[in-house]
Amino acid sequence: MKAMDAKSPSLTFVLRISRPIEVQNNIVKIEFKYPYHKEKIVGEMKARRLVEDCMREVYSNPSLRIDGIVVAEGDEVKEARQEDTVNSLLRVFGGNIVEETGSSNG
Repeated sequence: MKAMDAKSPSLTFVLRISRPIEVQNNIVKIEFKYPYHKEKIVGEMKARRLVEDCMREVYSNPSLRIDGIVVAEGDEVKEARQEDTVNSLLRVFGGNIVEETGSSNG
């Protein structure tokens, strides 16, 4: 990332929020959260060339290329993130979860 950061901070940012998921036949497949990010890195020739050149230099492999896929968050991931957010808020504000056992209309 340091090699890329000096050349293009915006591409470095996009790569930091994505992740490599496999390397097969000298192709590094990168998982992106958003189609725009995939298009920016993989679809634009200038950006693609910059990323591939940096990876080739870092890994001493002149044959490396990149490809990408977009993976949307599943419901399970969203639920886990919401739970993490709630737990963080509870820690910050010193709260706890109280379960309702029944209504008291009386």
